[in-house]
Amino acid sequence: MSTSALAELTRLLEEQVRIYRALNELAERKEQALRLAEVETLDQLLKVEQALVFEGGELERRRFEAQKKLAAAWGVPVEEVVLSAVTARADEVTAARCRAAGEELSALLSSLKERNARCASIIAGALELVKKTLERTAGGLTLVDRRV
Repeated sequence: MSTSALAELTRLLEEQVRIYRALNELAERKEQALRLAEVETLDQLLKVEQALVFEGGELERRRFEAQKKLAAAWGVPVEEVVLSAVTARADEVTAARCRAAGEELSALLSSLKERNARCASIIAGALELVKKTLERTAGGLTLVDRRV
């Protein structure tokens, strides 16, 4: 049981890497679309992102189930089934795959966090511009109202 649960956990970790790699690439494209104000492109990217986030959530649920199976097989609380414990109990090949997936996942999450912060900054800047424009035109004639 422990061997099949380890294999399943390893496979799920690698799948999570695939999802987060795609999300990271998508965030890069989203940042570019925001900078260029490409609304249609952004809308398409957000739809793809939503599907990937849903898939990632399902993978996370399945990964936790695999961790619970390992915890039961090892007789430890599920909180102790962390990457270092998994690699310590796994064969060399599985341990190497888990370590590689963990390292890449960590790097991807860090990069995704930075990209998403930049996207949020672009959006905040655009919202601030709209706010200032509305404040300046409140109560006065706008260019549309004026006769040219």
